[in-house]
Amino acid sequence: MLPDQAAGLRRRAGGTLHALHCFSSVPAMGERLVAALQRHGWRVLRIETGERPSRQTPARSLFDGPQQLARRQLNVLALEHGDVWLAPGLRADAAGLAAVAARYDAVLLHADFTCEAWTPMPGAENHVIVDVPMETQALQHAFRLLKTLSRCRSGSTVSLIGDALACARLQDASRRFLDTVFVRTLSCFSEEVEPISALAARMAGEEKGRSARC
Repeated sequence: MLPDQAAGLRRRAGGTLHALHCFSSVPAMGERLVAALQRHGWRVLRIETGERPSRQTPARSLFDGPQQLARRQLNVLALEHGDVWLAPGLRADAAGLAAVAARYDAVLLHADFTCEAWTPMPGAENHVIVDVPMETQALQHAFRLLKTLSRCRSGSTVSLIGDALACARLQDASRRFLDTVFVRTLSCFSEEVEPISALAARMAGEEKGRSARC
């Protein structure tokens, strides 16, 4: 068994659920993040929760996400960088989703900034990744998302990627208007040469560190 495969089995056997919440105006961002995690041996289910089409997404099902979960028949397509499930509007706290997440190293719920609300997955380690946009309206949506995260005090990890100038503007607004303790927990990868690769390496390294301490 390859080392990365063995590490994946240990992660799933350990019982820790990993829910990644990726917000981006770029349709392919979720695919790129999953590909980066796959290089570290992670098996990820990418759930497209927005209405927009993206490359190589599966055909729509006659049943919506919650109905598919209730029927235990997910319309999942196996692609090069992992399984993809098209489930517009699906929430992370949907009944039955945690059981699906347990089959993977992580589930990634991919949405744009038009989503109405954010909810953590109960019982999971939630990591919110914000691909900070340059457009003013989308940047305002990104700030509202951080405001929601600050108020809900879910204990989620929050990472910023995207345009460096836009990230600086978002961080400045957060320091001015949001809870100081929350702002100090924000991690920014926008100035890395390869932000997505750096973020994936950080996530994989933190998981490896937790496994070593067990």
